[in-house]
Amino acid sequence: MPSHRRSVIKGQKKQKG
Repeated sequence: MPSHRRSVIKGQKKQKG
């Protein structure tokens, strides 16, 4: 999990989407 929360959120959205 990247330190940047924005990157985590983007990753989660891409995976869920």
